[in-house]
Amino acid sequence: MNDLISRKAVLKGISLSLTGQSDVIKAEAALVQYVKKIPSAEPEKAKRIVGKSRDGMTLWCQCDMCNEPVDARDDFCRGCGRRLIDE
Repeated sequence: MNDLISRKAVLKGISLSLTGQSDVIKAEAALVQYVKKIPSAEPEKAKRIVGKSRDGMTLWCQCDMCNEPVDARDDFCRGCGRRLIDE
């Protein structure tokens, strides 16, 4: 799984590490260390609600948080952006 981090936090780190640094190599090393310390921004999870017919065929799927219709193959809800997990 990919590790998600905030772009805002990375940009802040770039500005902080380049401020007052005369040596570019030191600035790059400081930036790498800052980015490694940024906590992961894993999105909240939501259940994929599946409506089925009596014979078990899937009729529809939706996000349990925002009730947005989702495709059975979607990893994230198009409405609220949460990671979808199957019940």
